[in-house]
Amino acid sequence: MDRFELTYGAVRRMLVALPTLLFVASLLMAVQSRGLESSISAYYGGPLRDLFVGVLIATAVCLLAYRGESLVERYNLQGAAVYLLVVALVPTGLGQILDDLRTNFVLSPDGVSPDEYVWALRISVTLVVALCALVFWRRFRSGALRAGDGWARAFIVVTLGVLAAFLVFMLWQLWVPSVGEVRLGGVELLGRQFTIHDIAAILFVCALVVAVWSHGWPHASARREGSLASHDEVRVQARYRWIAAAMVLGPVGIWAASSLWLPGYFVLLVEWWEIAFFSAFWVLETRRLGTGQPAPGVRRSR
Repeated sequence: MDRFELTYGAVRRMLVALPTLLFVASLLMAVQSRGLESSISAYYGGPLRDLFVGVLIATAVCLLAYRGESLVERYNLQGAAVYLLVVALVPTGLGQILDDLRTNFVLSPDGVSPDEYVWALRISVTLVVALCALVFWRRFRSGALRAGDGWARAFIVVTLGVLAAFLVFMLWQLWVPSVGEVRLGGVELLGRQFTIHDIAAILFVCALVVAVWSHGWPHASARREGSLASHDEVRVQARYRWIAAAMVLGPVGIWAASSLWLPGYFVLLVEWWEIAFFSAFWVLETRRLGTGQPAPGVRRSR
């Protein structure tokens, strides 16, 4: 087996293990504390903070490194990686954290001033955005985007446009206000405030859904590599379609169920749901590509 096959196989396995680790850790923490947080992101300020941030950044790196089988999958996974980095670096409830700092509530024994916290956030987020922009620019210059058909290119341009608009909006809210006014409050929509953290999390899930969809309907997503005519591949495609449908429609059922039995935990249940199906998708990919087939875009060595 080619060493590149081993590398891509390891990335796929990590994309199963990392979300599963986060899910199990949050579940065990709920059992230990005999209570649930409103979302996985809420663990950012608690004992699971280091694990939460580490798992998200490691997952984002894997998504950036992985080469999908189509342009649609490839660029959506990389876009998902950028959104996930924002979720990891920008804590939920940033405004409340800064208010706590201003009332002498410290995050470390040495203390962290609000200005130091904001400047650290400015530096880290801006450097990550610059690095991701460099990665996308190098991919564009390599001619990868021009290799797809017209529909695929148009779709990718739209999704990259959404990503660029989000990043510009975030950097605007991060740099234009004075240090004492930074909140990254995002936008108010339908009577609810969606912070930068919230928007990044929603767009991350949307990008994952599109990536799964590209496997369920490969011809519609303009995947040209390889043959998908065998019975086994058709059956796997059907499973991908079920996963994509579950990721899209599941939150509706969860909203109805949580309203009746678990009010206040809708976000947490949706996150667990999406993590479960995200992991299931990569389990299927690992099995499908772990039968001696080369990794996407990698030729066998002779």
